[in-house]
Amino acid sequence: MDGGSFRVVLEARIREGEDPGRAKLRLAKLFKREPSRVDALLRGAPRIIKGGLDYATAQRYKAAVERAGGVCRVEQTPAEQEELLRAAVTRSAMEGGGEASRAVPVCSHCGQPLPAPAPPPCHPRPAGSLWRRT
Repeated sequence: MDGGSFRVVLEARIREGEDPGRAKLRLAKLFKREPSRVDALLRGAPRIIKGGLDYATAQRYKAAVERAGGVCRVEQTPAEQEELLRAAVTRSAMEGGGEASRAVPVCSHCGQPLPAPAPPPCHPRPAGSLWRRT
């Protein structure tokens, strides 16, 4: 597994045998977020916490999350999703969000990112282009 782009997906649970309170505090410190925001990440569906990584870097992220008490997995990013991820990161940087590692909602069944909503009927999407929210 050397070619391509990879992502780290946080499962919505704490590693078995870990104290939930301590694990949430360690994850909050790792993600540089308030514990309440980490608590929200650990509810519901799995979420992509970092994407566009090479395999070795993705494994390092996974190891760090697991040391903190979280459960995550590394997945290869399909080519069309790589382009969407790059566009989202670029848009976030242009908007001044600065949070390129924002969690992206994923399907709870297959782990794939959820599609962007369809454009409104008054603004149809041109063939072959990606619709962007403004």
